Amino acid sequence: MPDDYDDIQAVEEEEFYPNEEGEGEFTDESEPRLPDGIGLELSDVKKMVAAVNNYILQKDDPLLMLVTVLNAFLAEGEKLHERHNVALTRVMTSQMEKYVLGVKETTDSLGAVLATTSVEAIRDIFSQHDAVIREHDAAIRRGSSAAFWCAAVIAVSALFNVAVFLWK
Repeated sequence: MPDDYDDIQAVEEEEFYPNEEGEGEFTDESEPRLPDGIGLELSDVKKMVAAVNNYILQKDDPLLMLVTVLNAFLAEGEKLHERHNVALTRVMTSQMEKYVLGVKETTDSLGAVLATTSVEAIRDIFSQHDAVIREHDAAIRRGSSAAFWCAAVIAVSALFNVAVFLWK
């Protein structure tokens, strides 16, 4: 274990491995990350433990084995996540295609219904308008007949007034 802060700084800068007598020696060896970059490097774990806990891990420390196992677990989790992502993308694509087809069918049928409804509504309006025009035409004919008789009465009345005026 390092006795002071300088020893911890040295561990943060280089790797520390004990020799057979238990004395430490610094080397440049570093364990690579997992191929996909997931997890921590063992050297990072050693530096972190040395800095935070004031303890230098040995190369064969069980904690480093646990880091290796956890890194492998993370790698498998990442593979599983990727598989789920691919499957979810496939499912969502399939569902989206069904949704788009459903929307297209609905809009097509709605367009046909609206077109049919619009044509029927226009026909109904023209039918109602035609009926109103026929009623007005009949009323005009009745009115023109009454107007004719009214005009005839006025003409007879006017002739009668002229005859009376001339007679006097």
